[in-house]
Order: sequence, then structure tokens, then C-alpha cells
Amino acid sequence: MAPERDLLIDPVPEAEARARLGGDFTHAVVVGVAFCDRCRREEIEAEDFPNAAAYETAGRIARLIRWIDEHDTRAPTVFNGDGTLTVTGTVVCDGRTTVVHDVIPATLGAARDLLGY
Repeated sequence: MAPERDLLIDPVPEAEARARLGGDFTHAVVVGVAFCDRCRREEIEAEDFPNAAAYETAGRIARLIRWIDEHDTRAPTVFNGDGTLTVTGTVVCDGRTTVVHDVIPATLGAARDLLGY
């Protein structure tokens, strides 16, 4: 794949990528980064640049999930399929530990806020 072909791909919002790929979008995010990258490369080879951009968006969300999970969350982060993620953590207050499920937008800013960056 020639690097200049990557220049033909504009980023797309998640809602547009979900509409373009349908159920394949959620499947790609759940399967992970390597799958998203492979599908993106295949779409570039087929010269279907809108689908390649949609898989790029799925890969970005899969990378975000992997990054959140590297922070020792209580359970794996869940992609809800509607532009949000469910992140499970613990809160200790007055000696009691409580498990909390936070639903956040699938954005780096929301994840950074939740993780305290």
C-alpha cells in the first residue's frame, strides 16, 4: 500500500462510520485494533476510501479502549455501540469499596477526565 493513498482518507465522526458500516462497525471495535487495521488496508486496496475511513474510526475507538484497560480498571471496558463506553472502576469511601460503572462518550477527552489526567 502506498503511503500517499492514506492521504485520500479524511477522518469521519463515529456516527457516520457506524451508519456506513452498520453492525460491522461494532464488530470491528470489539475484535480490536489489528482487525480494524486489516479491514482498513483491504478497503484502501479496493479503493473504497469511505469504508477505509470508517474502519480508521473503529480502530481509533479500539485503541482508546485498549488504553483505558491499561489503567487497571476493574473489568474490561465495554463498547456500547452508541458512541459510549462503560468503564468499571472502584471507589473507596469511609473504608468501604464500591464498584462503579461509568458510561462515558467514546472520546479521549472523556477518558482522560475519568482517569484523572
